[in-house]
Amino acid sequence: MKKYFSIKKPLKIILDITYWSGVIAIIVSIPCGLIILLDKPAFVPSTSINSVLFTWMDCILYTMVINELRNIMGKIIKITPFTLDNVRGFRKISIYIIIIGVVHSINDILNNNFGLFSFDNKTGLMKTDIVLYLILAGTIAVIAEVLEKAVHLKDENDLTV
Repeated sequence: MKKYFSIKKPLKIILDITYWSGVIAIIVSIPCGLIILLDKPAFVPSTSINSVLFTWMDCILYTMVINELRNIMGKIIKITPFTLDNVRGFRKISIYIIIIGVVHSINDILNNNFGLFSFDNKTGLMKTDIVLYLILAGTIAVIAEVLEKAVHLKDENDLTV
């Protein structure tokens, strides 16, 4: 059998580092955010409560996505990719991404920067954030459904053997 370089373990390490960095960022950002909001130090530009809250929500949601990816990758390394736990993980990721898109859209609305298909005056590029989040969430939801079907087929096959 031909040996090849597997990216599973390095990817798991990267996901672990990213997850724990996110956890640390969340823990550190809470007192820092409160200091910025309450004390308003001179070296920090004016920051609204909205920007601090949306930053916290982003950090938490992205860390939750990374955690689900870590869990899925851990099961793949253990050679148990076809489990309903992984299906649930992909479904959670899909929901988290939709929530991220909604949070970003609310932030854009509050900053008068919202438009489903608006053009950025500076770059001329079309701003399609919410559409991209929906496409990504839909793609991950489809992967979850395909994986669920594979789990059921595997279980049926295991019963017939």
